[in-house]
Amino acid sequence: KFATEHAKVLDAADELYFSEERFDDFYMGKGSTYPDLHGAIGILFEQGSTRGLLSKNSRYDRTFAETVANQVRTSLSSLTMLGNLHDELLKHQQRFYAEAVAMGKKSPIRAYVLHAEGDTSRVAEIAKQLGRHDIKVYVPDTGVTVDGNKYAAGTVAIVPTEQPEYRFVESLMQRAQSFKENIFYDVSAWTAPLALDLEIIEHKSDLPDEWRVAKSPSAGSSARSETAPAPNDAIGFSIDPVSFDVPALISGRAQDEIEVRGAYEPFAAIDTNGKRVKVARGSWLVMKSSNLEAWESIANRMTDAESELHVTIHGLSAGLTPEGPDLGSNDHRVIPKPEILLVVGDGTSGLDAGSIWHTLDTRFRMPATLVNADSLSRVDLSDYTCVVLPSGSYRGWDESMVDKIKSYTSGGGTVVAIGSAIGWLKSNELLSKQEYV
Repeated sequence: KFATEHAKVLDAADELYFSEERFDDFYMGKGSTYPDLHGAIGILFEQGSTRGLLSKNSRYDRTFAETVANQVRTSLSSLTMLGNLHDELLKHQQRFYAEAVAMGKKSPIRAYVLHAEGDTSRVAEIAKQLGRHDIKVYVPDTGVTVDGNKYAAGTVAIVPTEQPEYRFVESLMQRAQSFKENIFYDVSAWTAPLALDLEIIEHKSDLPDEWRVAKSPSAGSSARSETAPAPNDAIGFSIDPVSFDVPALISGRAQDEIEVRGAYEPFAAIDTNGKRVKVARGSWLVMKSSNLEAWESIANRMTDAESELHVTIHGLSAGLTPEGPDLGSNDHRVIPKPEILLVVGDGTSGLDAGSIWHTLDTRFRMPATLVNADSLSRVDLSDYTCVVLPSGSYRGWDESMVDKIKSYTSGGGTVVAIGSAIGWLKSNELLSKQEYV
């Protein structure tokens, strides 16, 4: 019915068009597919861009004004049919969601349990993302047992299948590996939990009532309240390195000029509540003695972070530790302020580079300097603590660039290579077999 109205207005304008030939509707991220998963009608229009005032090809000469006119025509025809089919569309959506609940009720999978070992931040993030789409999700604030396995509070998100958004949940969770179609215009699907490296457990029994405890994904885990730092008594703070939120907390020191140390060996310490706590290798340490001028603001910030972020922070009460290096040990080394250079441009993957940039800038709040690959030879790498190489061929780099990278790493610089960039390092003998993962 919609197509008939669209055809009518395009015919009246003497515009040629085609349908059902080249475009698919598999990926729920498409603007034309997302509505289909929510009881609406998704329609895809594709029109060749004029990319200027006039576009010429073997079929037509199209002006920019005509391109805009077609967008307006089909927008108005969509609104016309929306009014004509108002009651029918509402009934369709009501039926859609009623069917979805029934389908979820019949599903042998009663819930998807999404698990992150020891990290509440990634679980909170997936809960927040799902909640934006009105998907029911529970993050129990006590430990739970799933299919005989015990999981700590805040480390699992439970997504029941018996809910109005059942179809959308299935699209986000399924890991289809075969398709009836073998040619795709675009991607086929996206398994959302894998983007956060979450384990997906298909739970096939009824959900216990204690699982259905909603917790705000923006709040810190209440399971850590007993060890929350007491800023007035702390001589330092240890920050567990596992959380997805840690980089954002630490990166703010760029403005505060806070000295941060890294625990190169694990140890035990006494917290401000008098309890023994384990501090893992790789934990961040912020000590009062080396941050005296800013200590009050640092202490307040750590207390706020414990409640606002999904970060485990311990206030430490004594420099003498019951096990492992003491707090004044040289095993706790100063971590330099990060100065990151991200290589972009010709020879690199724009998708990878963009993803890395977004992660650093938005997720970790860490500024990065972007340098085109063909300009790197003119950059003094000693100004940077880290050079990030996204996936790419680096076809424009010659032997002089190999020597430049080698000199940089020999001088203590760090290179982070991702994807096919690792192959470039290996092929140029910049990486031994034991040095990559």
